[in-house]
Amino acid sequence: MRFFSDQAVVLKKHSVGEKDELVILLSKVHGRLAAMAKGSRDPKSRKAGALQLFNTIAFQARESRAGSPYLQQVKLLTSRGFGIVEGGGELEKYYRAAQIVRFTLDHVHEGQEAARVFADLNEALDLIAFPLIDLIYQVRLLSDLGFLPDWSRCSTTHRKLDLNQPLGFSEENKGFSGQQAFRGGIKVNAELVKVLSFFQRGAVQRSVKVQVSSGLEERARGILQKITIH
Repeated sequence: MRFFSDQAVVLKKHSVGEKDELVILLSKVHGRLAAMAKGSRDPKSRKAGALQLFNTIAFQARESRAGSPYLQQVKLLTSRGFGIVEGGGELEKYYRAAQIVRFTLDHVHEGQEAARVFADLNEALDLIAFPLIDLIYQVRLLSDLGFLPDWSRCSTTHRKLDLNQPLGFSEENKGFSGQQAFRGGIKVNAELVKVLSFFQRGAVQRSVKVQVSSGLEERARGILQKITIH
């Protein structure tokens, strides 16, 4: 049996029998994978604390001929205690983190290269206190997986967008176009394109500090919803 090592974020868990769990991980090298954790539901297990949702771990696993690999050793790298604490703001963090994980599960599949997603996911969970982090992460994940064109360029001519002309968003090619190339679609303003382009290419730690009005945030989330639906 072959052994392999990696780092991963714990996305989801399913109980198996009385003491075992099937753990869904997003790993740095192997992408998304499901692994069996024998005895991890036992309070005495060393794996129990490390395999909490949203944690980042280092692990060694053993391949199995029957199916999912078995986690042999697990080491906690980053503990993220998003407990639900009334009045402490932790509830909002928990829901934000859960939304980020759900988006990851919906869009990253086994066999996909996910090293950049892994890096963005860790950074997003570390910055979970910022209200816009889930929006920023969605933009970056879709870009990491190649679903989005470069939003600083016209999706039709591929030239740099002139933000001083009327702009539109095309659901078909998931990009923005200038006046000459725009045919139908959704009209957008330059500020929306500027913000979304920065979220796509800028550093995450700088992106979370961008001041965005509630109206602009709503329009940005509307664009993302159309992309993920179609």
